[in-house]
Amino acid sequence: MSENQYLHFTIGPVQSFVAQSRRTRDLLAGSFLLSYLSGHAMMAIIRPQNNLSGGNIVFPYVHQRQGEEMGLKDPLLQAISRTMDGEVIGEGPWVGSLPNRFKAEIPAGENPVEYAVACEKVVKKAWKRIADAVWEKIAPASTGQTKEIWDRQVNHFWDIAWVIGEDSDLLDRRKNWRSYLPTIEGGDKCTLINTLQELSGFYRREKPRDQDEFWKSLRSVLSEEKDLSKSYDLRENERLSAIALIKRLFIREDVTERAIGWRFPIDARKFPSTSYMAVIPWLSQVVKKAPKQGQTYTETARKCGVELSEYGKRFLSLRSSPYSIINLQGQAFHKTYLDNDRNFQNEEATPEKWQQMKEAYQQLITKMDGEGPNSYFAMLLMDGDRLGALLQQEKMGERGIGQKLSQALARFTKKIKCLVAKYDGVTIYAGGDDVLAMFPMERALPAAVEIREEYLTSFEKEMGKTEKKATISGAIVYSHFQSPLQGVLQFAHQLLDEEAKERSGRDSLAIGVWKSSGIDLVWSAPWERVYDSGESLTNLEKIARGFSAEGSEVTNSFLYKLRELYEQSPKFDPDPTKNREILLELIAADLVRIKGVSQLNIEEAKNRIEPLLNLCFRARYNDQRILLEEDDFRSAGALLVRFLAQMREER
Repeated sequence: MSENQYLHFTIGPVQSFVAQSRRTRDLLAGSFLLSYLSGHAMMAIIRPQNNLSGGNIVFPYVHQRQGEEMGLKDPLLQAISRTMDGEVIGEGPWVGSLPNRFKAEIPAGENPVEYAVACEKVVKKAWKRIADAVWEKIAPASTGQTKEIWDRQVNHFWDIAWVIGEDSDLLDRRKNWRSYLPTIEGGDKCTLINTLQELSGFYRREKPRDQDEFWKSLRSVLSEEKDLSKSYDLRENERLSAIALIKRLFIREDVTERAIGWRFPIDARKFPSTSYMAVIPWLSQVVKKAPKQGQTYTETARKCGVELSEYGKRFLSLRSSPYSIINLQGQAFHKTYLDNDRNFQNEEATPEKWQQMKEAYQQLITKMDGEGPNSYFAMLLMDGDRLGALLQQEKMGERGIGQKLSQALARFTKKIKCLVAKYDGVTIYAGGDDVLAMFPMERALPAAVEIREEYLTSFEKEMGKTEKKATISGAIVYSHFQSPLQGVLQFAHQLLDEEAKERSGRDSLAIGVWKSSGIDLVWSAPWERVYDSGESLTNLEKIARGFSAEGSEVTNSFLYKLRELYEQSPKFDPDPTKNREILLELIAADLVRIKGVSQLNIEEAKNRIEPLLNLCFRARYNDQRILLEEDDFRSAGALLVRFLAQMREER
């Protein structure tokens, strides 16, 4: 055998497993479980059984030198290694930090197939232990059909693939074989993963009472273990499959330690909801401007049965607050919650107490100068561009690129959690070149910029100046907190893949707005259109502040005229540059006509409107990374800025 033997290993599905989530804790669990199983496969290389010598993980870079020996630098791998030694950990890592695929170097003279088989074996063993820990909790409510469905889904869910060779694209070529055959599922489908059967086994059209009784019994069993009636581990309208139930219950304190060998801290078990993420900036102002009214509202809400969330102390802007209002459930801050009497149909919330709560809320809003909380949060998804192209340099004779690249990614990953926390965000996944995080709406854009800068810095420090520059693309979804979480994450992936990477040519940012009525707008541009290096505000934020200034000439009617008239306008000149100039003249003339010549001349109008129009004309990178300015006019840039300005005005 040759001296350099390489094994490429992957576990899937990825996007669907993570995205099929109804709550933020589902997202966290899905991301962590993939990373955890991948970590076990890596340990089968690093610390193999059956007299195998042991190899190295080449990508991602997870090793570090400790004296004369090589140790592990990834915290998740460290925890897995400690549990393999029988150590009792207590609380351990809870954010996924390892990608679902890796490249390993196998010692000369060893059979790499044996390592691949060992990897697959330990993944299945680790997964079974997790599934068994959840089954132990639900078994008292199970039927014969439940166990049959459970075993079928648990035993055949993962798509594990591996190849042997040096080329970095081997796994992608392997996936084209489409050899994975998911199980054929009959019966009523899971309300979270619609390709899998729900666990009762009863057909609703034939035995609706039996099906309802099964899920009622399961909710009762879970509540007997721990009072979960108000934490909504299993809602009345949810009928889940084995996979969905594992994601849902895995983070429970009485499951996690049995499943993986350590507990999750309170930050993971009490993971913030989307409704809470939306109100963080407003809450930080409440504790400064209206602490007395905030405390009164908290007391009346607690009397109506509103639970404390224990979210507040994890956020930088709320950490020093002594007031309990920062720990109320997020939904209690939104008027739509108070207006729905179904939320107060319990023994604690008498009509008198409910009325007192509504009055206390109104007094709080009044003290805040009529300013209520935001209804939008932000989902941020980021992914490195063309890492395979960087690795190709190693094949062309420049050795060590793979290790430097892995070290750069390790440096980047190490910084992510602190960067996200700096902007009052929560990290859902940070491994390799991937980042998934949630933010208050106002914090996402500056956070994305700083994360991108950190990515560039990490590569420059580890790899120096290279012919192919490392870049990263991102997607932000500004979403109403009541939007379906599964749809929001799928939308984020669509923005990243189709808008940022394809339409704008990578090294770009895509932004989408998902209102309560659905997807509202989509915009994308290269990063250099988003912000200027060294500036404290992005171009979007600077223009939005101008929009929200008193007396702004850019009104809603003007913006919608851009969409109705100029978006459909013909080409005035075949030269893109000249066509852009003509459009600028026409739009500026429109603005002068609206404001009046006495208040605004044509040159002033052009100067004021040009930065906005630069966001409306498409720009993209070609394959040679040359920025192409196009004359394709789209009003989405202007409408996005207006959306940001409106959110600022409402606050």
